[in-house]
Amino acid sequence: LSLSIENQSSFLAPDFVARYGYLARRADLGAAIFNYHEYHVLGSPRNRQGILQRTTGIMGHFSYPFNRYRRIDFQSLLYSVPVTLNFETVRTFDDGRGLLMLSTLAFVNDTTGWREFGAHTGARYRLSVEKSFRRMGSDLDLSNVIFDGRRYLKLGRRSTLATRLFL
Repeated sequence: LSLSIENQSSFLAPDFVARYGYLARRADLGAAIFNYHEYHVLGSPRNRQGILQRTTGIMGHFSYPFNRYRRIDFQSLLYSVPVTLNFETVRTFDDGRGLLMLSTLAFVNDTTGWREFGAHTGARYRLSVEKSFRRMGSDLDLSNVIFDGRRYLKLGRRSTLATRLFL
């Protein structure tokens, strides 16, 4: 069980994440509740305006390892997000917020070796499919296929070259 509270925006609206993970068995289960604030500055140096965005939601996670290096992950999120700034939508939202239910299924292959300064050798590949569900209450209809490949090449005792392909 972990709880992280950060105060970047204000004392009345702190950012927080509360997580629980059950790791006693081969399959891993987890849950989280979160509240994030982001502040964006738009415009030129002479004509600036700020926008505060808040994302609040809950998440469930299930991971099943096939072996030491390969696993399948399933994650489902339900969160309230500022829709008008982040997405082009067909309908208008009165308060600029929408509800998003997003589920992700991913296959992960990870042979990364870590040192105290970070990853130093190996590779990590993740192929994921994510989908939102309008019938279950989501205000947006999204479908994405994402490939994230990373390779770490050890150049010396204290040097690593990191490469990434993200599609």
